[in-house]
Amino acid sequence: MPTPETIYLVATICIFVFFALSFKNLYYGLIAYFGIMMLRIGLHYPLLAKLRIEMLVGLLVLVAIFTIRTRVFLKLKFQYNAVNKYLFLFFLVMLLSFVQAWDYQESWDIVVIEFIKIYFFFIMIMALLESKQQFRVFLWAFAVFTVILNYEGIYIYLTGGDTYVFQGVEVSISSKGFAAGHVAAANMQLQGLPIMFYLMLSEKKIILKLLAGILSLLSIFGIIASGSRGGFVGLIAFTALVVYYSQHKARAFTVAVFVVILSLPLLSGRYLSWMSSAVSVSDDSAVSRLTGLQNGFEMMMRRPLLGVGPGCYPLARKAWFGWGLESHNHYGQAMGDLGIPGTVIWAFFIYYVFKNLSLAKKKFYKAGVTDITLWIVGMQVALWVRLLEGMFSHSLYIFFWYMMAALSIIILKISENYVEGSIETEESNGLPQVELTPGTIDWN
Repeated sequence: MPTPETIYLVATICIFVFFALSFKNLYYGLIAYFGIMMLRIGLHYPLLAKLRIEMLVGLLVLVAIFTIRTRVFLKLKFQYNAVNKYLFLFFLVMLLSFVQAWDYQESWDIVVIEFIKIYFFFIMIMALLESKQQFRVFLWAFAVFTVILNYEGIYIYLTGGDTYVFQGVEVSISSKGFAAGHVAAANMQLQGLPIMFYLMLSEKKIILKLLAGILSLLSIFGIIASGSRGGFVGLIAFTALVVYYSQHKARAFTVAVFVVILSLPLLSGRYLSWMSSAVSVSDDSAVSRLTGLQNGFEMMMRRPLLGVGPGCYPLARKAWFGWGLESHNHYGQAMGDLGIPGTVIWAFFIYYVFKNLSLAKKKFYKAGVTDITLWIVGMQVALWVRLLEGMFSHSLYIFFWYMMAALSIIILKISENYVEGSIETEESNGLPQVELTPGTIDWN
């Protein structure tokens, strides 16, 4: 099994290859920036950190977009899609909340500057992702980057390397980046697992099916290795949602039960005991998730208009409730940080993301385009799993939601073009020419 150092080196080389290709086709600049942003390669290579590689590549891609892809401004108009409007309003509320934040420096360093980068990433996707083939490549990139993100933890788990013991359970996670914590490691894998699984179902070539299946298994190993109880609940939710969205529910349920029964003996008794404590009312860690929701609601009642400021939940919590921890609850975080306007606007935002996906799925399903329909189901499952995980983790400002928002707009637009029977060819983008017309289903 390749070492983490080897995997990160190969990934970094591939990222720079994509960046080089962006001079011919700007779309590859999106993939390069995606990899840099998600994998945080500067954490692994100090020289790249000193060069501010993420900012450098991001600025170059954005300058190119605003220079040669000016039509992106049309795609960002409110009337283009309701998600544009509610994402902009959410960003506006965040900035207004920052003006009266509990601590300006804390708010700026932890949330605001990071969310500005996320908003620019949203713009990159809107500007550069236009065709089915590009969409497919992006999903594959997300799947691969997700596994690489916690590859160190997976490697330790599968090779018997050094672990640390948490609540009697051996935990294996990556030491750097988004997957550095056991909860974060599980959540990062959970949001990518549905995409990997439905890529496996949608791909027609055996080698790609096999690759997606391997990525799915590695992701599941990563979730188990994290020792996160929320991650285990997420796996159960993922399985239930796969059954729910299946056309053959009885068959899918039977297979799911069979897989679960075969898997349980592979898990240690201490592991299962720790997982079962997630529903224990006597477990402080489990109950604290609900306390995070309660404290967030109480903060919103004290500061209903704009909350305590983005990222300032722990500071307000310590001052008001004597407990300076993060919310560990997505919904408590939204209410506490941004008050009523931010919470309501985010709810409308995620509603319209789901609406985009639902409308697109109906169009492709009626047209018999199986592969894209499966991609959309994977996105829906990923969102539902992440919403459930929101009860166990604070995730309001992670890139996932806003990346999925852009993808929902793109896939809806592709579906509308499909129904109309025409779409721009991919020849001008440096990819193989494909006409998207009714009856064109197998594009492999």
